[in-house]
Amino acid sequence: AVCSGLLRIIPEQLAGLLRLTSDSKKIVEGSVTGFSFLARSFWPEVVEQFLASLSHVASPGNPDEFVKNYNIAMKFLEDFEMNLECEESFRSVRDSEQYSDFMQLWNLPVYFQIRFQEIAKPVESLMTATTLEKADSDQCRLKVTQAAMLSIEECFKPGVYLPSLSQRFLQLSL
Repeated sequence: AVCSGLLRIIPEQLAGLLRLTSDSKKIVEGSVTGFSFLARSFWPEVVEQFLASLSHVASPGNPDEFVKNYNIAMKFLEDFEMNLECEESFRSVRDSEQYSDFMQLWNLPVYFQIRFQEIAKPVESLMTATTLEKADSDQCRLKVTQAAMLSIEECFKPGVYLPSLSQRFLQLSL
C-alpha cells in the first residue's frame, strides 16, 4: 500500500513539477532543464523515510514475509524507474548512495542462509542416519532420495526463490 501510494504521487501530484524539470525543448515557460526531480529529490526522500520508518519489513527473520516484502520493494523500484525521464536520471538513481543503502537493507545473504538451513536439514538428517529407509513413493526407492528431490523443488518455489540469489539456489540444488 505504501509503495503504490508513492507511485501514485508521481502522476497525480508531481506532474506539473516534472513538466518543468524535464522540458528540454523549453515549451513550458519557466522550465528548468538539467535537473531530474525524481532522481535527485523524490528518490532520496523516499529512501530516507523507508530506512527510518519501514526498515523492519526487510528483516529476514521471517523468510516468507521477507520474500513478499522484497518482491514488493523490487517491483516498486522497477515501476519507479519507469517514471524516470532519461538514461541519465536512471544512472543517477542507480549510482546514488540512497540506492546502495536501499539495496543493502535487504540482507540477502542472511535470507539465503535461513533458507539453506530449512532446505538442507531434512536431507542432511537422513544422510547421517545409520540405516537407509525405504521411500513412501514410487518415484524413489530411498527416503533420502525423496527428501533430496523435495529439497531441489523447494529451492525454486515462488515463495522461496529470488532471482537475485539464482546462483546460490542453483548451487544448493546441485
